[in-house]
Amino acid sequence: MFVPEKVVVKASQINLRSSPQLSNSTIIGQLPSGTILDVLELPNKGALVELNGRWSPWYKLRTEDGRVGYALGDFLSPALTIQFEEALLDGNLPPLNWYGIYQKGKSSDEIRRIQVRKEPVYSEAMDETMYVLRTNQPDTAKFIIGTVETMQEGYAGPLGVMEAAGWNSTAEMSPGVQVPVETGREPALGSAPVSYILAATGCADWEENAMEIRNYRLRLVEVYAEDQRVQDLSPWFECEHGHPPTIQLLWYGDLDCDQIPDLLIHDCPFEIGCRTSLFLSSRARQNELVRKVGEFFWQGN
Repeated sequence: MFVPEKVVVKASQINLRSSPQLSNSTIIGQLPSGTILDVLELPNKGALVELNGRWSPWYKLRTEDGRVGYALGDFLSPALTIQFEEALLDGNLPPLNWYGIYQKGKSSDEIRRIQVRKEPVYSEAMDETMYVLRTNQPDTAKFIIGTVETMQEGYAGPLGVMEAAGWNSTAEMSPGVQVPVETGREPALGSAPVSYILAATGCADWEENAMEIRNYRLRLVEVYAEDQRVQDLSPWFECEHGHPPTIQLLWYGDLDCDQIPDLLIHDCPFEIGCRTSLFLSSRARQNELVRKVGEFFWQGN
């Protein structure tokens, strides 16, 4: 389970409790909508708790003034979240700054500050009214980011996944595939150009009427650098049901303007759905090139 580093209160107000339980716990504070909190851990290994027909885990949180307490995740949103237009919404949109990634012309993508709304639509298949996310823009975003921070608008990358002559380049990151992932930005004056490759390795074999892939690894590689760095992204894509992951590179670019690629990667590790994960270079820790900062869960049948 992905656990965000920070969350924001999306309900009008929540109670911060002394322990992860609704009974036999003391209310140590009340937090209004928009309050940003540090996530310390998910107690009880993230076990889900039911409240009013909705299930969510408890979060152990720390406030800006240092108080530590607990709140249910149903009243919280990651401080950085990913969304897609027409995606079904469960609950209210959190109070965040919203940005869309859009194609600009024939050769690049751009970041725009946008407005989002929750809009009702009638589903004939479900015979009920459902709610989807829509924006105030005339064209459709490739994806949408909600964040408590401010992002720089403008250039975002060279049209994401692109075919390049001489490369085995595809969105499907099967063993043997390598994709050049460039930011499209010119290096700083006096700096040598650095390139990056997303590479998948592993061994495929046919066993018992099915293709089996062993030792799958997905790596982000820095090439043409004086001190080459390699980051193994595979731990982020472990499958719950034990099968090798099916991974697609959906997009790459430079959202944080640091000349290191940011990645949007899709995989299906669960038996009941898939996820799309955003990796940002600006959140990387020591010995990392990127770090996962958010995900969107696609519910399966």
